[in-house]
Amino acid sequence: ITIIPDGKIVREVALGENGLVKGMARDAILIEMSSSAPGGTKTLGAELAKQGIHSWLYLPLFYQGQLIGALNLGRGLGEVFTTEEAVTAQDIANQLAIAIQQSRLHEALQTELVERKNLIAQLEDNNAELERFTYTVSHDLRNPLVTIKGFLGMLDRDIKENQQDKIRDDFKRIGGAAEYVVIPALAL
Repeated sequence: ITIIPDGKIVREVALGENGLVKGMARDAILIEMSSSAPGGTKTLGAELAKQGIHSWLYLPLFYQGQLIGALNLGRGLGEVFTTEEAVTAQDIANQLAIAIQQSRLHEALQTELVERKNLIAQLEDNNAELERFTYTVSHDLRNPLVTIKGFLGMLDRDIKENQQDKIRDDFKRIGGAAEYVVIPALAL
């Protein structure tokens, strides 16, 4: 049984100097599941016939109407596939197509799972950075706001006591404290 990704490699493995065909008994079966191109399979079949494997069964592997591979069976000189064997082989090919597709789906799901885990880790990192930023900003703004609140208390008292000179000073202090809040905030 061979499952090889490339028709050229299949020919080397089957027909090469130390290929599978050299050591096959007369009644042996060669199962090759690599070639999905009928042309390459026919060429391989013709080459195998020269080596004494004359009965060749090509079974396309379809999944939901799409060709995804082929199951190729070969027998030696004088050995033919019966109708029953061909039907059984087609049943096996159908199950093999399902298994191959399930394997591909499993691999795709595993890839997507890894990608999602990476995205979740990146999102967690971004959230942690945002929390640090929020803490820093709130901490940096807290002191100037407390100062402004204190100046507003003084302004309220000075307004109630009608002390015009102190009111002007209070406004200047509040303006200075506001600049201390606004300028760093603009830098963000």
